[in-house]
Amino acid sequence: MKKETRTKKNTPEDSRKDSYTPSLTKLPEAHPGYRIRFYRLRAGITQKELADQCGLNESTVRNYELGNRTPKNDVLDKIADVLNVDPHALYDPSFSLLIGGIHILFHMSTLYSIQPQIIDGQVHLVLPILDPEIPYGSFFASMISVWEREYRKFLNGEISFDDLFDWESRYPTKIRKQ
Repeated sequence: MKKETRTKKNTPEDSRKDSYTPSLTKLPEAHPGYRIRFYRLRAGITQKELADQCGLNESTVRNYELGNRTPKNDVLDKIADVLNVDPHALYDPSFSLLIGGIHILFHMSTLYSIQPQIIDGQVHLVLPILDPEIPYGSFFASMISVWEREYRKFLNGEISFDDLFDWESRYPTKIRKQ
């Protein structure tokens, strides 16, 4: 059985055309390679150009973008520098790091239109409740409202921190069954 071969050679212009364009709304759940691809395309450079500027092989960059390999942090730092983004934009966000937390909020802003605002000298995260353009926006707002009511009970001394923590740990699955 004969293998199929390509008859068309790729030109440099063809290598700039990617078979798919990463979606901004998928970034929060994306592996680092997806993020690399997203920011590389925004920068308007090819995999080869990125690889050359980072001292990597083109196939290495391709494998990162496909999720077949995961770059180590020092490599992500080099890639971020070339792409002119903070390295945390490429990492999987971590709640345990303050900078990871802010990047999670950036993603939530993209997904749910959460907006930072200063109100009476305090920072607030504002969520537009009735915006039909935001997928699940009103549902998300209602979930936040339920959490706020429970949190208010804690602030008012009606429940302990342990009670609040237990409630959060069970939300939403176990809360609905109670």
